[in-house]
Amino acid sequence: MSMKNVKANVNLKLEGKGVIALVIVIVLILAGFLFFVLSDTQGSAPQGVANGGTSGAVAEQNPSAQANATYVGNLSTRLFHYPDCRYTSQLAERNAVYFSSLAETAGYSPCSVCMPG
Repeated sequence: MSMKNVKANVNLKLEGKGVIALVIVIVLILAGFLFFVLSDTQGSAPQGVANGGTSGAVAEQNPSAQANATYVGNLSTRLFHYPDCRYTSQLAERNAVYFSSLAETAGYSPCSVCMPG
């Protein structure tokens, strides 16, 4: 076997391991990203609950919160509305947070249509 063939053989072996290592790194990065995204959407508490509030809970957690709500917040847009605002009818229930006082809306901006607060 000539020296030229040995070098070519070594290069092929190293390139193959490099591709495998690169694929492993990409898979680990994607797995970490998916873990981050899934854990963030499933484990995050609404703003009112995270700060110790009780009436800022999502409807599944406290069914009476919706009936007593003075304001309705949107977890996605971080805006809060009056319950009769046209945007609350378009609000997905999973993004709804119900507030009984203006103080609980901290961290949310008022809607520019219904202008609550």
